[in-house]
Amino acid sequence: IAKANTDYGSKKYELAKSNYQAALKLYEESYPKEQLAKIAEVLKEQEADKLKQDEFNSLMAQGQKHYVNNEWEQAKTAYKSAQQLIDDPSIAQKLSMIDKKVQEEKDATAAAEQKAKKDEEFNQIMARAKGQFDAKNWEEAKKTYNEALQIYSRKAVTDKIAEIDLNIQRDKNRAKTAEAEKIKEDKYAELMAQGKAAFDAKNWSEARTSYNAAIKLFDRPEAKSAILAIIAKIKEENAAKAAESAEKVKR
Repeated sequence: IAKANTDYGSKKYELAKSNYQAALKLYEESYPKEQLAKIAEVLKEQEADKLKQDEFNSLMAQGQKHYVNNEWEQAKTAYKSAQQLIDDPSIAQKLSMIDKKVQEEKDATAAAEQKAKKDEEFNQIMARAKGQFDAKNWEEAKKTYNEALQIYSRKAVTDKIAEIDLNIQRDKNRAKTAEAEKIKEDKYAELMAQGKAAFDAKNWSEARTSYNAAIKLFDRPEAKSAILAIIAKIKEENAAKAAESAEKVKR
C-alpha cells in the first residue's frame, strides 16, 4: 500500500494500480479499492484527453494542409473544429490570416475584373479612333484618342494624337495654298479677259499690259500667243499706215 501510495502521488498510475491490486490479493479492504477506482477515473480522463489531443492534432494538420494549398474555406473549417476541442491561441491567428488571404483574393479578383473591363473599353475606343483616323476624320479621331488617354496613358496614343496634329496642320497649309492658288487663277482669268476685251477694242497697249501681267502670274502659252498676236496687229497697222502714206506721196 505504501509503495502504491508513493506511485500514486508521483502520478505513476499504472505502477500504483499494480501495487493496489497486489495489496487486494492479500486483504480485501476498501482503501485499495477506492484508490483503484480513482486511478481508473484518472486513466479514463487521460485516455479521453489523449483522444482529444489526437483529434486536435489531426484537425490542425488538415487545416495546415488546406492552408498551404490555398483552400481557405476547408482550412477555416478544420481550424474552427480544432478550436472547439482546444482553444489554442495560435488558431485565432491562423483564422485571421485566412480571412486576410480570402480578402486579398477577392481584391485581386475584383482588380482583375476591373482591368478586364478597362481593357475592353480601351480596345473598343482605340478601334473607333483607328476607323476615324483611317477615314482622315482628324478632329473626331483626336477626340476619341483623348478618350482612350483617360483610361490608359500610353505613348502609342499620344504619338497618334501628335500625328493627327501634324495632319491637321498639313491640311490647313494645303488649304491655304489652294486658296492662294485659286485667287491667283481668278486674277489670271480676269487679266486674260481684260486683255481680250482690250484686244477686241484694238487697244493694243492696254491689251499688252493685261497679258504681260497675266504672264507674271502664270507663264502660259495662251498669254504669250496673245502678245504675239498684238505685235502682229501693230505691225499690220503700221504697214497699212506706211502704204497709205506712200500712196499719198505718189499723188
